[in-house]
Amino acid sequence: MSFENAPVSKALLATYTSCTLLVSVFDINIFLNAPSFARIRLEPWRLFTQTTYAPSSPALLCTLALCSRTAPVLERRMGSHKFLSLVALVWMLGPIGVSTALAVIHSALVPPAYHYKIFGIPLGEGWLWKGVLLGFLCFLTSGGVIWGGLGAIAGMLWTMDVAGMKGFRVGGGQRATAWISQAVGGSGIGVRRARAALPSETQRAESQ
Repeated sequence: MSFENAPVSKALLATYTSCTLLVSVFDINIFLNAPSFARIRLEPWRLFTQTTYAPSSPALLCTLALCSRTAPVLERRMGSHKFLSLVALVWMLGPIGVSTALAVIHSALVPPAYHYKIFGIPLGEGWLWKGVLLGFLCFLTSGGVIWGGLGAIAGMLWTMDVAGMKGFRVGGGQRATAWISQAVGGSGIGVRRARAALPSETQRAESQ
């Protein structure tokens, strides 16, 4: 999947990858994770640090596989500012929850290109690989079922626009997306949501 015109998606995956590698190399997971609610009450900063990295290598692999197929498509469809706001809403669920939420939203917003059946069960494009990756992500990692379930709920709530979640925007989003685009080697301009089904006369003239 190409990350062209998807700076926030690129930054999201780069953050998860770099933070997970740093935690693994320096073996500091014990100082950053949140094993219990009592531990969070004593050390509340763990609630924030645990959301920046995947708990294991298989979890990171599944997170990258899911997000690389869903995040760029959603960002180009929504625009960088709206996608950044969506990520901000579900960020506290960690890589597993964010990946699950994006997969649910992707299934709801992006229509499948084709349908097929396996043993009489109708399936759409991408449903099989999403199910396999989500299964690995949730059942092969500690606490994966809980975070995956919360991510699925968050994704469904967002698609149903509960409490106006779709209308939420991060303050200074245009500057933030421009900064993110520059940080990941882009043009420094966030991608705007396309509102026209066909190119305008100006765009046609520029392309000729």
